[in-house]
This record gives sequence, C-alpha cells and structure tokens, in this order.
Amino acid sequence: MTGGEAGRAGAFVPGGAFTGIGSLPFEDPQEAVSFVADLSPQIPFWPQLPAGDMVGAVFGHASPAFSPVLLGRPAAAGYELSEERLAQLRVAAADPPSPLTETQAPGLSAFHRAARRGAFARAQAVKGQVTGPLTLACLLRVAGSSGIARRDVVSVLAALVVKQATWQIQQLRYLHRPVLMFVDEPALGITADHPDARAHASVLRGICGAIRAAGGIAGLHCCTLAWLGQLSGVQPDIISFDALGGMTAPIDDETTRGFWSADGIMAFGLIPPQQTEPVPSTRQLFARWVLAGASVGDDVAALAGRTMVTATCGLALQSPAAAEASFRQAANLSSLIAIVAAAGGPEPGRSGVAGYGGSR
Repeated sequence: MTGGEAGRAGAFVPGGAFTGIGSLPFEDPQEAVSFVADLSPQIPFWPQLPAGDMVGAVFGHASPAFSPVLLGRPAAAGYELSEERLAQLRVAAADPPSPLTETQAPGLSAFHRAARRGAFARAQAVKGQVTGPLTLACLLRVAGSSGIARRDVVSVLAALVVKQATWQIQQLRYLHRPVLMFVDEPALGITADHPDARAHASVLRGICGAIRAAGGIAGLHCCTLAWLGQLSGVQPDIISFDALGGMTAPIDDETTRGFWSADGIMAFGLIPPQQTEPVPSTRQLFARWVLAGASVGDDVAALAGRTMVTATCGLALQSPAAAEASFRQAANLSSLIAIVAAAGGPEPGRSGVAGYGGSR
C-alpha cells in the first residue's frame, strides 16, 4: 500500500472503535440489526445470518450469481461445479452488478430499513463485508478438482467479489459515512504455501484497489492462523486478524511495519468467545494490546488512533446472550483504547497498563 493508496483511509481514524466481523447468531434480521444498532453504534455493520446453512450463506452473500440452481449439489466441503456452470459464472462476472435480494441477504435489507429510520446516527463509519475469492474457491470442486487449484476459477470468483463489494459501497454511501468494505479470507491461513500464493496475493491486491477506486476503505480479514505479513502484503487499508494467539511476534516483521508506516489500520480480534474458560478480563486484554504497541513503534497513542477492536470469529455458533457479552466486553476495551488515543499516551512517569487508568 503506497501513501497515496492509504489516503482514503486517512479520513477514518478509528481511535479504538469496535465492530463485528459480520455473522451473528440470529434468525430474525430485524433482531440482528437491533443488536448491531445497540451494541456496535460506532461502526455498524449489516449482519449475516448463516444459521442452518453456513456454506450456502457464504456463497449467497458473495454474489447473486450463486443461485441454488447454479451451485447445484453440495459436496462434503462445499459445492460441485460443472464446467458448464463455471461458464455461466464467467458470463455473470462480465455482466453489470445485480443487487442482493432480501431473500439472499435479509440482514442487508433490514440494515437499510433501520438506517432510514435513523438507527445509526452515532456511526463514525459503516461496514460491509464479502467472502473472498480464495475462500470461495476452496469451497468449490470443479470437474473433480479443488477450485483453488485453478487460476481461471479464482479469477472468475475475484471478478464476482469486486462486483459485489463495489455494489455494496454504492448502496451504503447514502449514510454519508466512510464505508469500510472487508474481504473475509479465512483460506489465507491454509493457502500460504500454495504454488500460486503470489498470484493469489496479486488477485487480492486488485480487489483492494477496486474497493478504493469505488470510494471505499479496503479491509482484509483472516481468522485462521496466518502470518501477519501475508495480510499486510495484500496492501489493504485495514488488516483484521485474530490477536488472541499472541501479537508481538507476528507484528514484528518488515512487511507489517511497512503497512504501519503507510498509515495502515489494525483491527485486533481480541474478544474471545464468551463460552470459553477462562474468559480474560478486559484489563488483561488491554495489557495484550499494549504489548503489541512495542512491536510497531514507541508511539502507543498513534497505535490507539489506528486501532479497531473486534470479537474473534465464531459468534454465529454462539447464543445471542454470549454474543451480547462479547460485544459489551469489546465496548469496554474500546473505551480504554480511546482514552489512550485522546490523551496522547500515558501520563508522565507512568507506564504499562496502569499508566492508562484502566480497571475494567
């Protein structure tokens, strides 16, 4: 990411603001959107509701082109796609964008209705999301082989992802807030050693560039174990990652430092599932975040200014009560980081967590 490319994100300074990744454990879209309005007011997002059909929801939200008829018979880890149906996807990729219908994305339709009622008046940005082409490819088998093994399949999927991402940006502009568009790529953690890894990174850089060209701020999310430099190398404006497994070592690499020096934003997946034991306290999570500051520079206030907080993935598989507890802890952690961002760092003569006055 060059300084010019990062300029679009320059107007958005999160200051520790928190948001959700996308999926929530609800079946009623109105209930899900009310949850977002109440518990993610700084950066509301349209909720994905994958209950009952996780794989189908992933494809359905990626593009209207993935109709049940086109996808056909589900396989053990995704869908079988014939060459004939792949040809249909190529045609769809070349056509003008088609809107996601209420049937395909009820959470998005409910989000629009709530927005028009003024439900997100406190928002400093709004967030959309789309599944990335590598993850989609890993969930497809074409003529007996995995979709990720074929560059032509990845290319078609990338074109469909660009269409969906830019369409969402256009749809969310009426809120007059920066639009964050996250590309969800959990497959990055399992394709790092793929023979086409360089080509995959180039594809994702192209998607991030298309998001910026459409007026959005490009985010890249990976919830699996991935080298942070791999995410930074794709050159998004925001990298979103699971930060619970230890942050200092992954951040301490040249590529990620380059991302940081180009005004990149880090979305730390710090809030664990509330059903795990023991659940770290907010103060403990804040201490982990403070340690990360040492690996990207001495200016912890600058880190706070360019930090976002998210839950780790898996909320769709939890109860609504557990999801609420997760978001409330995110709000507490966010408020501590916001204090650092606003105050410009710890008080003179004080250091560490105590220097920020956090006690939650």
